[in-house]
Amino acid sequence: MPFFLDGNPTQSEISEAVNYLLGNAQQSTATNVVNGQVTDSNGVVVSYLYKYLYVKYADSFDGTVNFVNTPTNRLYYGLRNNDSATESTNPADYIWYKVADGFSTTKLLYYSVTGGRRINIVVGLSAPSSLYQADNGSAIDLDQISGSDGASSRICYAKSTSTSLASTPSTYQTSGPNGFPPTNTWGGAETWQATPPTLSVSEALFQSDGIYNPTTDLTTWNVPYLSNLKVGSLSAISANLGTITAGDLSVGTTPAISGTSMTGTGAHIYSNGRMVVGNSTNNMVFDGTALTINGNIVTYGNLNGTAVGQIIAGSFNFVPVTTAGTSTFTVPANVYKLKITAIGGGGSGSGTTTLNATASGGGGGGACINVISVTPGASYTVVVGAGGTTVNSSGTITYTDGGNSSFTGTGVSMVANGGQGAQFDAVNPTRVIIPGFGGTASGGLLNFTGSKGGNSPGYGGSAPLIGSLASFGSSASTNSGGGGGGSNGPAYPNANYYIGRDGGSGLCIIEY
Repeated sequence: MPFFLDGNPTQSEISEAVNYLLGNAQQSTATNVVNGQVTDSNGVVVSYLYKYLYVKYADSFDGTVNFVNTPTNRLYYGLRNNDSATESTNPADYIWYKVADGFSTTKLLYYSVTGGRRINIVVGLSAPSSLYQADNGSAIDLDQISGSDGASSRICYAKSTSTSLASTPSTYQTSGPNGFPPTNTWGGAETWQATPPTLSVSEALFQSDGIYNPTTDLTTWNVPYLSNLKVGSLSAISANLGTITAGDLSVGTTPAISGTSMTGTGAHIYSNGRMVVGNSTNNMVFDGTALTINGNIVTYGNLNGTAVGQIIAGSFNFVPVTTAGTSTFTVPANVYKLKITAIGGGGSGSGTTTLNATASGGGGGGACINVISVTPGASYTVVVGAGGTTVNSSGTITYTDGGNSSFTGTGVSMVANGGQGAQFDAVNPTRVIIPGFGGTASGGLLNFTGSKGGNSPGYGGSAPLIGSLASFGSSASTNSGGGGGGSNGPAYPNANYYIGRDGGSGLCIIEY
């Protein structure tokens, strides 16, 4: 007899017993106490003796090949009836049934419990009706009649001295509509109950929300969350406050804005964006318009040493690039602005065929100045133009222009052109002697043109900003960008003329 009623049975127990008796009130039934099957005179299973029915799947008639809990691509399903809710993992405990064409990937086993521990089982692509549900791998309760009753929500509470619980298990299932998770399920030594317990200082109240499914007779509980807290100090927790949208935030002793300073001690953030932090002597204040720092807020050790030295002494770095040719400048750390000055080379002065006769001077190099924004670590190309010189090519004497100086890279292209060399040809002494013109410049905030060389007397033209005139018969100074003076001797070897003087090389100055 599957039902045992005591002297004071409940209405539910009586109803289940009556349903069982009515369901099995037929002639010529046989009961197998080993496998739990109740069969009619034709050997058809009409009900089961025990409370739970297990379902497994396999690919062989005895269940030994691919014995699993899900039907995908399996050929057989097995049934076992027992009073324990814990399913057997031994294939020999099951009675196996072959499925025509197998389950493949689209078929499922659907069942409907009709009372009296009777169950209808259908293998198909979908449930025959809303009273059927798919096997979910758990033991089927044959005393839970299939129906359309919906799930219901449940809540349980526990207190703990921990301010946070574990996030695993993500869910926990308990049997029936009245059970609760066991103590310490989420690692806080918490005991779960239906009503909130009373809290003491330094205790936290946690809440878990559950869903009871009458079909499976299981309640699924979710990870608990903090519901309430009773502490002597907020230092007991770490809180993520999120976005605070209401009112002011004030910490300390009446901190408030007073003009561009403050009163009190602490910090005050106003809802309109103003703020103040510090004390009445040393503070930082934003009054809605300007940010003001009062007192000895920053010490020397909190800033880059080079920067502090510049602030205190009013100094700056001055880097002259003086060697003619091409080089690279890399922006140092903590530097975001550069001032650049570029000066082109001076042109060469001309010669003459008569000692002390007037000869023309070369032109001075152009110059430009710029202030640019830079990034620490960025590299720039620096070119310093050479001064013009005398060139003898097959007896023809020419006087070359000064070289261009430049500073180029990301966001900047400054060019200071060299001064023009004076013109004279010893092979054609009747040619007019022409002084060199000054070089032009581009790419700067300020661009200057160098001075033209002299003709009578033949002094060299000067470069802007730093250049000086080279006198008749003299070469210009190195890095002056000045043009060379006209010649006043001595004679060029094996030729009846006198050579002009060299122009001065250019310069590039980097300041920060």
